[in-house]
Amino acid sequence: MPEAGRRKQTLMANTMVLQDVQVGERVTVYIFQVSLTGSYVQAGSGGEVLAPNSATNPNRLPKAAATEYVRGYPLQGPAGNGCQILPGTDSTHWIMKLWSAANTEVLAAAYNAAITADTNFLVAFEARNYK
Repeated sequence: MPEAGRRKQTLMANTMVLQDVQVGERVTVYIFQVSLTGSYVQAGSGGEVLAPNSATNPNRLPKAAATEYVRGYPLQGPAGNGCQILPGTDSTHWIMKLWSAANTEVLAAAYNAAITADTNFLVAFEARNYK
């Protein structure tokens, strides 16, 4: 419990910013810019935890409801490394794994400057438009 007068501070492993929303007939695609710091403890299964519903939304774009995300994938980046986005514990928490050119998983502590400096790292999450 935090001391009186102090707020509990949550350390963010990454930051996500909603960049675009593309509405289709069956799915809506939400595009996020991701910035990685490499200063976090990895998820139990390894990888970076992404939480699209916690992303900042400076342009006030429409967002999906918590349970609507059905698929996530990289669009651009990260800086010459491979990327894979897997379902996490629920539809609001996804696991992103980074892979080096040698097909070896890149751990957070081993993120190189190209990964942490990549400002054009984009990922997409799809949500169904029907129930």
